[in-house]
Amino acid sequence: MSRFLVLVASLLLVAHSAIAQGQLAIGDPAPKLEISSWVRGDPIPEFVAGHVYVVEFWATWCPPCKKSIPHLTELQTTYKDQATIVGVSAKDANGETLDRVRKHVASAGDTLAYTVAFDDGSKTNQAYMVAARQRGIPTAFVIDKHGKIAWIGHPLMGLDGVIERVVNDEFNPDDAQKGEALAAEIRELIRTQRHDEAMAKLDGLVAIDPKRYGPYAAYKFGYLLTTRGDRPAAYAYARQAMNGPANINANALSSIAWTILTDKETASRQLDLAMELSKRAVELSKNQDASILDTLARAHFESGDAANAIQTQKLAISVAKPAERKEMEATLSRYERKQ
Repeated sequence: MSRFLVLVASLLLVAHSAIAQGQLAIGDPAPKLEISSWVRGDPIPEFVAGHVYVVEFWATWCPPCKKSIPHLTELQTTYKDQATIVGVSAKDANGETLDRVRKHVASAGDTLAYTVAFDDGSKTNQAYMVAARQRGIPTAFVIDKHGKIAWIGHPLMGLDGVIERVVNDEFNPDDAQKGEALAAEIRELIRTQRHDEAMAKLDGLVAIDPKRYGPYAAYKFGYLLTTRGDRPAAYAYARQAMNGPANINANALSSIAWTILTDKETASRQLDLAMELSKRAVELSKNQDASILDTLARAHFESGDAANAIQTQKLAISVAKPAERKEMEATLSRYERKQ
């Protein structure tokens, strides 16, 4: 599956776990954590003023939950003195038990380095997930310094940017509510194939919160390029995105660059633009994102610069997670054969 199709799938997937106006919404006081067993870390009897919390609902049987664990660990390490991340699981129809959670945490070792709790009576699940009408896991609730819900969403879809801004007192809950309402409307337009209507609203969404909604800019570019086949419009939009709000979203810029680099219409590819987008994405990610470095390496290679492609690909491999390395090493071999 291409990165563009993965992006489309991820945007539509969020529609099943987006904020809904239930009994619990952004701006509401965060319910107390009623936990039967604290598996890892210290109990949290109350939310301390001035401290940020992330309450994430997960299960040992849930593949996307397992995928988010290393990312949550990285966030806990980054904000160890400013935020506390709590993974909450509960007894359920899929066989989740306290014993399974304990074994999973023990086997995970240092890859799971944040607080873990087991909600045997599902009181916390009811107070958060059910009250907020959240139907899928993993789902994370960010609680601000005043003990109020600041954000609800998938932990791999913008959580890092939200924590950064909440910690630094730069997060606006009103914008979050506005953004989620518009994002839900756009996702429904995409789901029902009303793409032109969705495209007309996307720029406004990205402008509300580029760090969270930047990937929608990449979606718009991919739609214009691959679905409508309007290359002049697509490339004009890519430059607009690069010079507009999406300029601060590394993943969005890298996704646009990758779509250019893998375009089958090679004669019309704007490799200079792909290079510019890739370099900006690497700068934003500080050479620490393997996928983004992989895109820059591809930009060098497609531009005929095998030496820089090899050097950049080696850097990508050096920071890649184990699951990413095999494919990236195969790409490196291909670059080396062409040198």
